[in-house]
Amino acid sequence: MEVCVNTCCNQMKLIVCIEERLRKLCSKVKSGFKGKSGLHHVNFASQSRSLEIRGGEISRASDLEIELCKLNTAKVALEKENAALQQCCDDLYKSLVQAEELRRKTNDSLEGAKVDLEKLEKENASLWKYFDKISELERLKNCSKSFSQVKGRQQRCKIRELKTYVEQALWFAETFGHKLSSVKFNDDEGVSHTIDHTKEDGKK
Repeated sequence: MEVCVNTCCNQMKLIVCIEERLRKLCSKVKSGFKGKSGLHHVNFASQSRSLEIRGGEISRASDLEIELCKLNTAKVALEKENAALQQCCDDLYKSLVQAEELRRKTNDSLEGAKVDLEKLEKENASLWKYFDKISELERLKNCSKSFSQVKGRQQRCKIRELKTYVEQALWFAETFGHKLSSVKFNDDEGVSHTIDHTKEDGKK
């Protein structure tokens, strides 16, 4: 747009110069015809140039001024539009930067949540194992008569049953780094009973 405005200004100056030059030449030719007639008139006319210019081919200075004003108005409007577009581009770039930062933080949060989830899954697996063992221990509860309430063969059966249950519960002591070699119990009458744990055929 700047080039168009400068071109229009140069064109207007050139036209003013041409108009002034033509006006002087025409005045000179017109003055030269005065007082001449006959052969003198013909000879002078042959030395002069004749131009035919149509009205549509002439650009007046006033027309150029109007065109220049229009161009200046359009230039100002385009500059404002360009400034608005530049501001939109700047805002869009800031939004893209913020979106990228948000995406990065979200990815970091997701990675952290994934690690926490894996950790919780492992902890839950350990808890489920612990609950299963507790459930097994719950089944070890004795619902029949106590040891002192029975005699002879029934006492031996209860000892074997107790030994089986104790072996099932050894995992709990082993989690503390201890391995039992024997367990000693006192019945309701104060009598001591010892259960030995020895490896037999690879089993306790």
